[in-house]
Amino acid sequence: MLGPDSTSVGVSCVNLGDSLRRAKQYDEALGLVRRARVIFSAKLGPEHPHVGFTFHNEGAVLLDKRDFPAAQEAFEKEKDTQALQELEGVK
Repeated sequence: MLGPDSTSVGVSCVNLGDSLRRAKQYDEALGLVRRARVIFSAKLGPEHPHVGFTFHNEGAVLLDKRDFPAAQEAFEKEKDTQALQELEGVK
């Protein structure tokens, strides 16, 4: 049985969040994407690619909401996560 903090639950949150974004249910989508990020960060570490992907998804929702400054911030955090991944590869 999967627990509420399983990475599989995180993947489901991302997928459902994307479906809700497409249905223009932006607040619900953001909540699920952010929940996925908490799960992935706790289980996989903050520099894991899944964490960066949640920032990308959050940025997409915020773009659709036309909250451009917040969307830009989310996309920058995605780039920061990618940079951390590259540094980890150097170690």
